Amino acid sequence: MYVGVPEDEFLLTPQPLTFGTPLCDDQCHALAYRAAFAGLGHVSPNPLVGCVITDARGCLLAVGAHRRYGAMHAEAEAVAQALVRGGGGCLQGARIFVTLQPCTHRGKTPPCSELLLRHGVQEVHFGADDPNPRVGSLAELLQAGVVCRKYEHRDLQWLDEAYFFQAANELARGKELARGKKSGEHQRPFVAAKIAAGLDGSFAARPGQPRLHLSCARAQQYGHFLRQRYDAILVGAGTLKLDNPRLDVRVPFPARRTPRRVVLADAAALQADLQVLESEPHTVIVIVPDTEAERSAALLPSETLLLPLPPQADSKFDTLQLLQILYREHGIRSLLLEGGGQLWASFLAAGLVDKVHLFQTPRLHTQARHWGAELNSPVSLRNVRLLPLDRDWVIEARVDYTTKLNPS
Repeated sequence: MYVGVPEDEFLLTPQPLTFGTPLCDDQCHALAYRAAFAGLGHVSPNPLVGCVITDARGCLLAVGAHRRYGAMHAEAEAVAQALVRGGGGCLQGARIFVTLQPCTHRGKTPPCSELLLRHGVQEVHFGADDPNPRVGSLAELLQAGVVCRKYEHRDLQWLDEAYFFQAANELARGKELARGKKSGEHQRPFVAAKIAAGLDGSFAARPGQPRLHLSCARAQQYGHFLRQRYDAILVGAGTLKLDNPRLDVRVPFPARRTPRRVVLADAAALQADLQVLESEPHTVIVIVPDTEAERSAALLPSETLLLPLPPQADSKFDTLQLLQILYREHGIRSLLLEGGGQLWASFLAAGLVDKVHLFQTPRLHTQARHWGAELNSPVSLRNVRLLPLDRDWVIEARVDYTTKLNPS
C-alpha cells in the first residue's frame, strides 16, 4: 500500500506553468500525468494521455493532452503549442515525456511518431506500453536514432485501467476466435464498486434508524470525480428507492459531463418522483423485469431508454448478461457500481468487480447494516492505494479472484 494524491485536485487547482522553466525528468513525468486528466470523461474508449516537451537543456516548451475522442493526440497538441511559441525550429533536439507510448498508425489522426520525427525530436520518454497491436512499435523512432526510454510512475497503473482492461479482453477474445470459440465473456465493461462505510463496515441504517452520514465534503467531491471518470453509473433498486439519487456530477470540473446513468427498478419505484430523471433523462437507462415493461414505459420520459430483462429465480438480473448488453449495445466501456449492498455482493460473487473504491470515515455505527455481511465469500485485494480526504480517506485496489486468503 502507498499514499497517493487525489487526482481531482489536478482539475480543481490548475498548476501555473512558466514556459522556459528548467525541469528535471521526474517533474516532467509528474506534469505529463497531471495533464492527462484534462480529457477526463471525454476520450473514452481512447486512453487519457498527457505530454510534456522540453528543449535539449530541459526547459519547458509545451504541455499537451488528448482532450476529446477523435481530437488531437497529446503529442500533437503539445507540438502545435510549442511551434506557436517558438517557431519552426524550436523542436530540434527536443525531449518528449508522454504517459503512453506514441502511436505509429494512422487512425482518426496521423501517426504521432511521424510528427515527432518530422520536427527533429531526439528523446522520447514514455510511461506505459500501449497494448493495442494497431498502435505499432517504437521501431520507426529507434531506427531514426531517437532515444526511447520507458519510465516508472507509480500512479500510471490507475490512469487508463479501463483502456488496458479492454485491450487485454480484445486480445483474449481474438485468441478464442482463432480456436473457434465464442463465449462473449470478454465483451463487458471494466467494473468498479464505490462503497462508503464507517470503520466497522457500516454503510446503511437498519429500518427505522436515522440515516448514516458517511462522507465529509472532501470525500463527496472525490466521489463526483469518480463519476466523471467512468462511462456509466449503476445503482440497484434498493438504493433507488431509499436514497432517490441524482447520479450527476455537481463539482465544476473543466469540461464537466454527465455519464450514462443506469438504474435497476420496477414499476412501483418508477411511480415516485425520481431525481435521476429530472435532468438529462436521455442519459438514463432504466432496467426493469420484462413482465413490467409495458407498465414501466408509461411512467418514463420518452427520451429515457427502457431495457426490459428477464429476472432469475431470485428476482435478480443476470449480471453478466446485463454487462454484455451495456457494452455491446450502448458502448459502455467502464461502469461504477454505487450501491447498494446486494448489488455489490452479486457482482463480486459473479467475479465481475475489477476494482474497489472504499470510502471510510472514522466512525462506528450501531444498529447499522455492514457491507461485508452481504458477501458470500471473502475478497482479496491487490495494488492497494490510500488517498487522504480531510477527515476521511479512500482505499483503492484491484480485486484479486485468484489469491486465496490465508485462514490463519
